[in-house]
Amino acid sequence: MSEKSIVVLKDEDGREVRFSHIMTFDYDGSFYVALLPVGEVEGAGRDEVLLMEIREDEDASDCYLPVENEQQLEKVWEEFKRLYYEDE
Repeated sequence: MSEKSIVVLKDEDGREVRFSHIMTFDYDGSFYVALLPVGEVEGAGRDEVLLMEIREDEDASDCYLPVENEQQLEKVWEEFKRLYYEDE
């Protein structure tokens, strides 16, 4: 796995957590990123895909935000699966 495909995020305690970037995709006017934990990540299984919405903060930097709405998350998950298996 190349370093290019690694995304480093900070958890609630400010610790760096590493994820493998699976894909970035757009759905319903928003952009999302699919990530897979690298190593042990508290609260996430080793094979658990994390979907996050990409938004710009006040400095125009990308921020990854969890999808809070359960119905929206289900729709985004279905789109991710469609795209992921379409690419295989």
